[in-house]
Amino acid sequence: MEKILNDLVDKYAQKIVETTQKLLTIESVYSYGKLPYQPFGKGPAEALDFMLSIADQMGLVHKNMQGYVGYAELGEGEELIGVLSHLDVVPAGAGWDLPPFGGLIQGDCIYGRGAVDDKGPTVAALFALWVIKLSGLPITKRVRHIMGLNEEEGFGCIDYYLRNEEIPVMGFSPDGDFPVIHGEKGILQFSATDHYSSGKGVDLMLKEITGGTAANVVPGEARATFFVSSEGRYQLERAYKKLADKQAITLADDGVTITVTAKGKSCHGSRPDMGVNAIGLLLSFLLTVSGMDQHLKRMMKKFHTLFLEGYDGKGAGVACADELSGPLTMNMGEFRAKDGIAVCEMDIRYPITADFAMIWHELDEHAVAKEMDLQINEHKPPLYVPADHPLVEKLCGVYQEMTGDFTKPLVIGGGTYCRAVKNFVAFGPMFPHQADCVHQANERIPISDLILMTKIYAQAIYELIK
Repeated sequence: MEKILNDLVDKYAQKIVETTQKLLTIESVYSYGKLPYQPFGKGPAEALDFMLSIADQMGLVHKNMQGYVGYAELGEGEELIGVLSHLDVVPAGAGWDLPPFGGLIQGDCIYGRGAVDDKGPTVAALFALWVIKLSGLPITKRVRHIMGLNEEEGFGCIDYYLRNEEIPVMGFSPDGDFPVIHGEKGILQFSATDHYSSGKGVDLMLKEITGGTAANVVPGEARATFFVSSEGRYQLERAYKKLADKQAITLADDGVTITVTAKGKSCHGSRPDMGVNAIGLLLSFLLTVSGMDQHLKRMMKKFHTLFLEGYDGKGAGVACADELSGPLTMNMGEFRAKDGIAVCEMDIRYPITADFAMIWHELDEHAVAKEMDLQINEHKPPLYVPADHPLVEKLCGVYQEMTGDFTKPLVIGGGTYCRAVKNFVAFGPMFPHQADCVHQANERIPISDLILMTKIYAQAIYELIK
C-alpha cells in the first residue's frame, strides 16, 4: 500500500467529515422535476451541484449532465476506470432520534438519511480521487467518479449516462458491503390492486389505510382510520384488549373517527427478516375486529394471505432458494386503501439461479385466483461476477491488506448500480462489524469507518489506475 495516501486522508479527515455533514443536510429525495437540470427534483439536483463544487475546488475535471448525473475525473490515458455512487436517498420515514437531514454528530457517528446509502461513501470516493491527485503518484489510466441522482427510484440517471458518455471498462460502486459483493439477487418490484366496499352503514366504515414510504423499505408505521358508531368503538376496543403485545398497536379516538396505528421496525426491503412490517401488524389486528364490512375484510385477508404471511413468498407460491444466494424474500413496502381501491407496492429479491418467468407466472396465477391485478414496475436481473475475476481479486487484496480481514466475497439481496455496467462490483461501505442501518431510522456512519473507507478507496483506485 502507498503510505502517502493514508497520510493525506488523515490530514484531511476533518474536511471529509464536514463535507459529509453538509451533504446530509440536503433532502435529496426523488420528486418529479420539470425545471431544467432538475429531472429528479430540487433536492437531488442540489446535492449534485454541491458535490461538483467540491470537485471544482479539488481541481478535478467535472461535468453536470443536464441534472441527470454528474462526474469528477482524474488522470490521463485511453483506459477509463469507474466509481459509481448515488446522491439520492429514500424518504426519512418515522422513528428518528435526531433530525434525518441534520448531519449531526453524536458520539463517533454522523447521523442522517444517506449517511451509509450512499452519501458518506460518495464523499469518501471523491476524496480518494483528490488524495491520489495530491500525492503525485504516477498513474497511467483515467478514473471517473460518476454520481447519480435516481438510484433509489429506477436507475434513470445511469441509463442517461450510458446513452451519452464513455463507459468505463471496469470499476466498483461504494454501495454495498466489504470485502466485495460479487453477486446480487434479482429484483422485482410490482403493484397489486384490489377493490372493496367502503362499508357505508356499518359500525366501522373505513376512511383510509396508509403505510410505508417505498417498495424497498420495510415499513415502520401504518395507520387505518375508521368512522365509528358506539358499537364500532366497542368492537375496536374489545379487539385491542385481547392483544398480547399492546405496544405494537395504539388507538386514537377523536369522537368521530378512530385511528389505529401499528408500529413495526423499518429496515431495507432486501432483508425483511431484520425488521417488523407495520402493515402486516396492522392488517393482522384489523382482521380480528368485528363490525366492519365483509368485503373490506376480504380485501385485507387477500393481501395478508398472499404477501404478509412471512417474507419467503410461500403465500404467493414463489418460495425458492439456491446455494449461491439463499432464499427468495418478499416485502410489502407500501399499502394504500381509500374510496374502494386498495394498492400495495411489493419488492421481491429472488435467487441468482431462479427462473424469473416462472416466478412472475406463479405470482400472476395466485393474484388472478384472488381477483387481484398485478403490474410490474421494475425488474432487474441478477448480477454475478466470479470470485476469481481479476477485479474481485484486486479489490479483495486491498481490503485484506488494509484491515487484516479475510472474509470471502459476498452475494446479497440488495441491488446496486453494478447491474447497469459490465465488470462492476460493489465494494463497501459496510464493514462486517458495522450494524446495518440502511433505509432505517437513525441511519448513521461511524467517523472512524468513514475515514478508513476513504483510505481503502484511495488505495484501491490507485491500484486500478497506476
